[in-house]
Amino acid sequence: LPRPKRRYPNLGFPMPNDWSLVALPDRYCHEAFVYRSEAEFLDQTLAFVRAGLAADELTFVVVESRKIEALRSALGAGAGSARFADIRQLASNPARILPAWLEFIAEHSGRALRGISEPMWSGRTPAEIVECQLHESLLNHAVPAATPLWLLCPYDGRALSEAVIDEARTIHPLVREGDTRGPSAVFRPERDAPAPWETPCPTPPKESATLDFSGTDDLSAVRAFVNANSQGWGFAPDKAAEIVVAVHEIVTNSLRHGGGSGTLRLWEDNGTFIGEVRDAGRIAEPMAGRIRPPVDAQSGRGLWIANQLCDLVQIRHDAEGNTVRLHVYADPSAA
Repeated sequence: LPRPKRRYPNLGFPMPNDWSLVALPDRYCHEAFVYRSEAEFLDQTLAFVRAGLAADELTFVVVESRKIEALRSALGAGAGSARFADIRQLASNPARILPAWLEFIAEHSGRALRGISEPMWSGRTPAEIVECQLHESLLNHAVPAATPLWLLCPYDGRALSEAVIDEARTIHPLVREGDTRGPSAVFRPERDAPAPWETPCPTPPKESATLDFSGTDDLSAVRAFVNANSQGWGFAPDKAAEIVVAVHEIVTNSLRHGGGSGTLRLWEDNGTFIGEVRDAGRIAEPMAGRIRPPVDAQSGRGLWIANQLCDLVQIRHDAEGNTVRLHVYADPSAA
């Protein structure tokens, strides 16, 4: 008699016997891969990519450049149609990762797809790690369940903290680690994706430059205020202009959707420009700033633009309203 098919809890698709090589047809599969050595990383990802290419599945690999070189070298002419992108160039800002995957899915609608995405590395700051975790959680919500995409997310168990690895197990429905592959025993399908928005950012320093604004007449003063401070902190004029645009967009959002007024604070922290905008509003859409707006959209561009111009954008809520904090790292060309 045939063995009954086992099913992942709450996921609604069968569990293959050797799912390191077998695709899950017509279903989205979001899997964490915890590795403990470079050899293990290469062995597992090569098997994953080769299986996808053998099945004529389009494959997109987004990892660090040195890992891309190792994979390409091992695949040789067998790399075929596989696409590669350096994660540090594509998505140094974690909010840029999700749109890359959604655009890959849209571009190849109807095709079976595979992907490898490693959003975290040892050099990520604590703030970046939180935004990476939000990104991974949002992937469970943003990709429809019927999408034929198998997405493998490697985590370096040597370089990342055990807390980060533990969180990966709760975010991903599937986990492979060592000799174990299958449903995560601690996956939280009911996980509230916007939960990190409730975690407060560190309090701004008392010496931060502060400007209250109310009404569009204040926008020119906001731009001048940001420009003077960013150039004073050593940013080149072109970069300072980008910072001005990013802050302008967030302040404009406050004026339109956040009660018509707010407070802007600027400070520098070890070479990083930080701009914080607080208002009485609340951004309810967890995908805000992570979905490319249509070319004919009349609104919804502010957070997207800020994410393209800044190294990190944090959105937080509390009882008093909404906070958007922009980070721009030191400009090496400005000396």
